Amino acid sequence: MLDSYFSLRKLITSHFFQKTVILLSSLSVFCLAWSVPFHQMHADEPTHLSACLYFGGRFFPPNLGSDEPGVSYGAYGLSRVFYQEFVYIIYGNIGKLWELLTGTKTNYLFYRILQVILWSTTLGVIFRQKDIKLIAIGYVLICIPQIPYLYAYINSDAWALSINLFLFIWVARPKPIEQWSITDWVILGILTGFLLTVKKNFLIGGVIPYALLLGHLLHLRVGSTTILSKPFLLAWCTSIFIIAAPLKIFYPITQVGLFGNFDVAIAKVKDERALPGFKPSTPGFFVNLRKQGYQYTDIFLDKKRPYPQFSWQEIMVKSFWAAFGKQTTLTPPTWVYSTIKNCSIALLMLTGLTLLEIKLWQDNVFLIGAFIGIFVLIINWLLAIYYAWTIDYQAQGRYLFPSVIPIALWLTGTLAKDNPLIANIRILLLLIMGCLSSFSLLMAFFALHG
Repeated sequence: MLDSYFSLRKLITSHFFQKTVILLSSLSVFCLAWSVPFHQMHADEPTHLSACLYFGGRFFPPNLGSDEPGVSYGAYGLSRVFYQEFVYIIYGNIGKLWELLTGTKTNYLFYRILQVILWSTTLGVIFRQKDIKLIAIGYVLICIPQIPYLYAYINSDAWALSINLFLFIWVARPKPIEQWSITDWVILGILTGFLLTVKKNFLIGGVIPYALLLGHLLHLRVGSTTILSKPFLLAWCTSIFIIAAPLKIFYPITQVGLFGNFDVAIAKVKDERALPGFKPSTPGFFVNLRKQGYQYTDIFLDKKRPYPQFSWQEIMVKSFWAAFGKQTTLTPPTWVYSTIKNCSIALLMLTGLTLLEIKLWQDNVFLIGAFIGIFVLIINWLLAIYYAWTIDYQAQGRYLFPSVIPIALWLTGTLAKDNPLIANIRILLLLIMGCLSSFSLLMAFFALHG
């Protein structure tokens, strides 16, 4: 028993409540996905759709610079079929299978529905856990409306975020590592292989799971003589290789040879295909500010802006929580952002109170996840600034989604150890944030139909 009297912890861990939350959240995402016009959700959705359609019946990207049907180059001069992301192969071939079974052509709605299914699956996996610390992550996801919105349109970030979450949960679940079977290590390898083939900024999401895994191994004082000397290591490595090698090793070799530079070849295609102002060699607009005379500190300190009215730092933080449409429809009013900020600060304070009250340092998941997560968040932020400086000056909060896990741990990671009063206050704050998240999505729904 977590508490001796009325407890909201019992509510959020009840299967009925969890299933109700999954159903309602999935329905809201489905309504967005099904009803919002194709060109209203996000400016990049057409390029993602093109990549999914290209891989229908295909399992390998085309040659760089290919003009074959289905390869669509955008303003930046590169099709997403060259991004080496496994999600397009999976979605494209699911679409092809659907066409073969039904005789109907797939369109953007089909792939949006796949995203909704992925959202439901992600919440389902999280809420199946027995550790309330892991369960609480699901509620944090719902409290950030930008995340369910991400699963309402075609993109590769949603898949990458789910893989980050699945990998973390697989390592953080209560099952002791000394009891892992070969199947456990194979699944770890498969998830790691998928991680290596997601959008590059999400690679940092592998730091916490593998730090946690290393922590478990060191805690058990096992090494090559115990666990890693068994077939487990071979199973893990083989699984990673099977998933990641075709896109990350074999494909670049087919394009530039064994010793060629794939990134240079990509840049060359961009230069040839990009529209004026978007070419890496002669950038304009908000592309590659470094070549336009800006310094890294100009963006880091927000002291020199390409657009005086545009604060990169401010929009980055706001859009992490909610920015809909083409990243311009900031539907929630100011008081909503203020309330969310205050609730978040209160949650952090509650975490601090629990840390002072009990010895939580014996909880490796919280200790490693939360404290290494600080560095993950800092690195994530610095890399987002570097991207804005060298590639594209865009403030999209989803670039910080690789840090969602440590943020969730800091907001709710001590929930299992909270005293009853703190636990109830924490969950009430989450309920307030969840209501504001639903309110913001509802406003987005009407705004995008307006």
